[in-house]
Amino acid sequence: MPMKKFCSILFISAVCLFPSLIAAQHNKDPPTRIVLLGDSTTATRDSLKIYGTLLDEAFRSENIDVIIINSGAGGNTSSDGKRNFQERVITHNPDLLVIQFGLNDSAIDVWKNPPEVKSRVSQSQYEENLRCMIGQAKLRKIPVILMTTNQMVWTPKLRELYGKPPYNPDDPKSFTDTALRDYNNIVRKVAESEKVPLADIFKAYDEYVEKHGGKIDNLLLDGIHPNNEGQKLVFDLLYPVIRKTVHFHKR
Repeated sequence: MPMKKFCSILFISAVCLFPSLIAAQHNKDPPTRIVLLGDSTTATRDSLKIYGTLLDEAFRSENIDVIIINSGAGGNTSSDGKRNFQERVITHNPDLLVIQFGLNDSAIDVWKNPPEVKSRVSQSQYEENLRCMIGQAKLRKIPVILMTTNQMVWTPKLRELYGKPPYNPDDPKSFTDTALRDYNNIVRKVAESEKVPLADIFKAYDEYVEKHGGKIDNLLLDGIHPNNEGQKLVFDLLYPVIRKTVHFHKR
Protein backbone atom coordinates (compact mmCIF):
# COMPACT_ATOMS: atom_id res chain seq x y z
CA MET A 1 0.00 0.00 0.00
CA PRO A 2 1.41 3.43 -0.87
CA MET A 3 2.68 5.33 2.19
CA LYS A 4 0.48 8.41 1.50
CA LYS A 5 -2.69 6.29 1.42
CA PHE A 6 -1.61 4.42 4.55
CA CYS A 7 -1.10 7.69 6.50
CA SER A 8 -4.51 8.97 5.36
CA ILE A 9 -6.17 5.82 6.67
CA LEU A 10 -4.39 6.22 10.01
CA PHE A 11 -5.57 9.85 10.31
CA ILE A 12 -9.19 8.93 9.51
CA SER A 13 -9.02 6.13 12.05
CA ALA A 14 -7.74 8.50 14.73
CA VAL A 15 -10.57 10.93 14.07
CA CYS A 16 -13.10 8.13 14.34
CA LEU A 17 -11.59 6.60 17.45
CA PHE A 18 -10.93 9.82 19.40
CA PRO A 19 -13.56 12.38 18.34
CA SER A 20 -14.16 13.60 21.90
CA LEU A 21 -10.46 14.23 22.47
CA ILE A 22 -10.11 16.20 19.25
CA ALA A 23 -13.24 18.23 20.00
CA ALA A 24 -11.99 19.00 23.51
CA GLN A 25 -8.71 20.29 22.16
CA HIS A 26 -10.51 22.40 19.56
CA ASN A 27 -12.98 23.87 22.05
CA LYS A 28 -10.50 24.60 24.87
CA ASP A 29 -11.10 28.02 26.37
CA PRO A 30 -8.20 30.46 25.88
CA PRO A 31 -6.42 31.74 28.99
CA THR A 32 -7.74 34.88 30.68
CA ARG A 33 -5.43 37.81 29.96
CA ILE A 34 -4.98 40.42 32.70
CA VAL A 35 -3.06 43.64 32.06
CA LEU A 36 -1.60 45.52 35.03
CA LEU A 37 -1.10 49.18 34.05
CA GLY A 38 0.81 51.46 36.38
CA ASP A 39 4.12 52.94 37.50
CA SER A 40 7.14 51.53 39.36
CA THR A 41 4.94 50.13 42.15
CA THR A 42 3.46 47.79 39.52
CA ALA A 43 6.59 47.12 37.45
CA THR A 44 9.02 44.28 38.13
CA ARG A 45 11.78 45.18 40.61
CA ASP A 46 14.82 42.91 40.97
CA SER A 47 14.06 40.02 43.34
CA LEU A 48 11.01 41.68 44.92
CA LYS A 49 7.92 39.49 44.75
CA ILE A 50 5.53 42.05 43.24
CA TYR A 51 1.76 41.71 43.41
CA GLY A 52 1.66 40.64 39.75
CA THR A 53 3.81 37.63 40.63
CA LEU A 54 1.61 36.85 43.63
CA LEU A 55 -1.46 36.95 41.38
CA ASP A 56 0.16 34.55 38.93
CA GLU A 57 1.08 32.14 41.74
CA ALA A 58 -2.42 32.26 43.20
CA PHE A 59 -4.11 31.48 39.89
CA ARG A 60 -1.66 28.64 39.21
CA SER A 61 -2.33 27.15 42.64
CA GLU A 62 -6.03 27.02 41.77
CA ASN A 63 -5.30 25.57 38.32
CA ILE A 64 -6.83 28.64 36.65
CA ASP A 65 -5.57 29.48 33.17
CA VAL A 66 -4.41 33.11 33.37
CA ILE A 67 -1.72 35.21 31.69
CA ILE A 68 -0.54 38.24 33.72
CA ILE A 69 0.81 41.03 31.51
CA ASN A 70 2.78 43.60 33.51
CA SER A 71 2.59 47.00 31.80
CA GLY A 72 3.99 48.93 34.75
CA ALA A 73 6.81 51.38 33.99
CA GLY A 74 8.93 53.34 36.43
CA GLY A 75 8.32 57.09 36.55
CA ASN A 76 5.06 56.89 34.63
CA THR A 77 2.04 59.07 35.29
CA SER A 78 -1.56 58.63 34.20
CA SER A 79 -0.70 60.85 31.22
CA ASP A 80 1.87 58.26 30.11
CA GLY A 81 -0.69 55.52 30.61
CA LYS A 82 -3.22 57.32 28.47
CA ARG A 83 -0.69 58.18 25.76
CA ASN A 84 0.63 54.61 25.53
CA PHE A 85 -2.72 52.90 26.04
CA GLN A 86 -2.81 51.26 22.63
CA GLU A 87 0.66 49.75 22.97
CA ARG A 88 0.57 48.81 26.65
CA VAL A 89 -3.04 47.64 26.88
CA ILE A 90 -5.02 47.19 23.66
CA THR A 91 -2.35 45.26 21.76
CA HIS A 92 -2.47 42.57 24.49
CA ASN A 93 -6.21 42.00 23.93
CA PRO A 94 -6.92 41.74 27.68
CA ASP A 95 -9.95 40.28 29.39
CA LEU A 96 -9.34 42.54 32.39
CA LEU A 97 -7.44 45.78 33.01
CA VAL A 98 -6.12 46.90 36.42
CA ILE A 99 -5.05 50.57 36.67
CA GLN A 100 -2.94 52.15 39.41
CA PHE A 101 -1.42 55.61 38.98
CA GLY A 102 -1.01 58.54 41.33
CA LEU A 103 2.37 58.59 43.08
CA ASN A 104 4.12 60.31 40.18
CA ASP A 105 1.06 62.34 39.18
CA SER A 106 0.82 63.97 42.60
CA ALA A 107 4.57 64.50 43.12
CA ILE A 108 5.73 68.13 43.46
CA ASP A 109 9.34 68.30 42.21
CA VAL A 110 10.73 70.76 44.75
CA TRP A 111 14.21 69.38 44.06
CA LYS A 112 14.30 71.16 40.71
CA ASN A 113 15.95 74.54 40.18
CA PRO A 114 13.79 76.55 40.42
CA PRO A 115 11.56 74.29 42.55
CA GLU A 116 8.18 73.24 41.18
CA VAL A 117 5.17 74.40 43.15
CA LYS A 118 2.54 72.20 41.50
CA SER A 119 2.10 68.46 41.01
CA ARG A 120 3.44 66.88 37.82
CA VAL A 121 -0.11 66.19 36.62
CA SER A 122 -2.91 68.46 37.81
CA GLN A 123 -5.84 66.93 39.65
CA SER A 124 -8.23 67.80 36.83
CA GLN A 125 -5.93 66.23 34.22
CA TYR A 126 -5.43 63.17 36.42
CA GLU A 127 -9.17 62.63 36.64
CA GLU A 128 -9.56 63.16 32.90
CA ASN A 129 -6.79 60.63 32.20
CA LEU A 130 -8.42 57.97 34.38
CA ARG A 131 -11.81 58.50 32.78
CA CYS A 132 -10.29 58.40 29.29
CA MET A 133 -8.55 55.07 29.91
CA ILE A 134 -11.69 53.58 31.45
CA GLY A 135 -13.70 54.85 28.49
CA GLN A 136 -11.31 53.28 25.98
CA ALA A 137 -11.57 49.97 27.83
CA LYS A 138 -15.35 50.11 28.01
CA LEU A 139 -15.56 50.70 24.25
CA ARG A 140 -13.82 47.35 23.84
CA LYS A 141 -15.85 45.68 26.61
CA ILE A 142 -12.75 45.24 28.79
CA PRO A 143 -13.63 45.24 32.51
CA VAL A 144 -11.55 47.66 34.60
CA ILE A 145 -10.45 47.65 38.24
CA LEU A 146 -9.02 50.82 39.76
CA MET A 147 -6.53 50.84 42.61
CA THR A 148 -5.59 53.67 44.92
CA THR A 149 -1.88 54.06 45.67
CA ASN A 150 0.15 53.08 48.69
CA GLN A 151 1.20 55.78 51.15
CA MET A 152 4.75 57.12 51.67
CA VAL A 153 7.07 57.97 54.58
CA TRP A 154 10.09 60.22 54.98
CA THR A 155 13.57 58.74 54.67
CA PRO A 156 16.90 60.65 54.80
CA LYS A 157 17.12 60.53 51.00
CA LEU A 158 13.54 61.74 50.54
CA ARG A 159 14.08 64.55 53.05
CA GLU A 160 17.07 65.64 50.97
CA LEU A 161 15.04 65.63 47.74
CA TYR A 162 11.58 66.70 48.87
CA GLY A 163 12.12 68.40 52.24
CA LYS A 164 11.00 71.84 51.03
CA PRO A 165 7.64 73.65 50.95
CA PRO A 166 4.90 72.76 50.35
CA TYR A 167 6.21 69.54 51.93
CA ASN A 168 7.08 69.65 55.61
CA PRO A 169 9.67 67.01 56.59
CA ASP A 170 8.97 67.70 60.28
CA ASP A 171 5.43 66.40 59.80
CA PRO A 172 5.44 62.58 59.40
CA LYS A 173 2.21 62.73 57.38
CA SER A 174 3.24 65.59 55.10
CA PHE A 175 4.79 63.46 52.35
CA THR A 176 1.46 61.69 51.86
CA ASP A 177 -1.03 64.37 52.89
CA THR A 178 0.36 67.35 50.96
CA ALA A 179 -1.06 66.09 47.65
CA LEU A 180 -1.29 62.30 47.40
CA ARG A 181 -4.35 61.89 49.62
CA ASP A 182 -6.34 64.22 47.35
CA TYR A 183 -5.39 62.22 44.26
CA ASN A 184 -6.59 59.03 45.89
CA ASN A 185 -9.91 60.70 46.69
CA ILE A 186 -10.19 61.32 42.94
CA VAL A 187 -9.65 57.61 42.24
CA ARG A 188 -12.50 56.77 44.61
CA LYS A 189 -14.77 59.35 42.98
CA VAL A 190 -13.99 58.06 39.48
CA ALA A 191 -14.52 54.43 40.49
CA GLU A 192 -17.92 55.27 41.95
CA SER A 193 -19.16 57.39 39.05
CA GLU A 194 -17.79 55.06 36.36
CA LYS A 195 -19.15 52.06 38.26
CA VAL A 196 -15.88 50.11 38.24
CA PRO A 197 -14.56 48.01 41.14
CA LEU A 198 -11.97 49.56 43.47
CA ALA A 199 -9.12 48.02 45.47
CA ASP A 200 -8.46 50.73 48.07
CA ILE A 201 -4.78 50.27 48.93
CA PHE A 202 -4.48 53.77 50.41
CA LYS A 203 -7.27 53.07 52.90
CA ALA A 204 -5.58 49.82 53.90
CA TYR A 205 -2.47 51.83 54.82
CA ASP A 206 -4.59 54.07 57.07
CA GLU A 207 -5.99 50.94 58.71
CA TYR A 208 -2.47 49.53 59.09
CA VAL A 209 -1.39 52.76 60.81
CA GLU A 210 -4.29 52.50 63.26
CA LYS A 211 -3.45 48.88 64.01
CA HIS A 212 0.32 49.29 64.32
CA GLY A 213 0.59 52.68 66.04
CA GLY A 214 1.50 54.96 63.14
CA LYS A 215 4.22 52.83 61.55
CA ILE A 216 3.98 51.97 57.84
CA ASP A 217 7.74 51.65 57.37
CA ASN A 218 7.37 47.87 57.52
CA LEU A 219 5.43 47.99 54.25
CA LEU A 220 7.97 50.01 52.25
CA LEU A 221 11.39 49.45 50.71
CA ASP A 222 12.55 53.05 50.50
CA GLY A 223 9.76 55.24 51.77
CA ILE A 224 7.91 55.04 48.44
CA HIS A 225 7.82 51.52 46.96
CA PRO A 226 6.11 48.59 48.70
CA ASN A 227 8.38 45.81 49.93
CA ASN A 228 7.36 42.15 49.99
CA GLU A 229 4.93 42.72 52.85
CA GLY A 230 3.50 45.79 51.12
CA GLN A 231 3.10 43.87 47.87
CA LYS A 232 1.31 41.11 49.78
CA LEU A 233 -1.10 43.72 51.17
CA VAL A 234 -1.88 44.83 47.59
CA PHE A 235 -2.42 41.23 46.49
CA ASP A 236 -4.70 40.45 49.45
CA LEU A 237 -6.97 43.35 48.50
CA LEU A 238 -6.84 42.97 44.72
CA TYR A 239 -7.18 39.20 44.28
CA PRO A 240 -10.75 38.86 45.62
CA VAL A 241 -11.84 41.88 43.56
CA ILE A 242 -10.46 40.24 40.42
CA ARG A 243 -12.20 36.94 41.23
CA LYS A 244 -15.54 38.77 41.52
CA THR A 245 -15.03 40.74 38.28
CA VAL A 246 -14.07 38.07 35.72
CA HIS A 247 -15.17 34.50 35.01
CA PHE A 248 -12.18 32.16 34.88
CA HIS A 249 -11.54 28.78 33.29
CA LYS A 250 -9.68 25.87 34.77
CA ARG A 251 -6.64 24.63 32.89
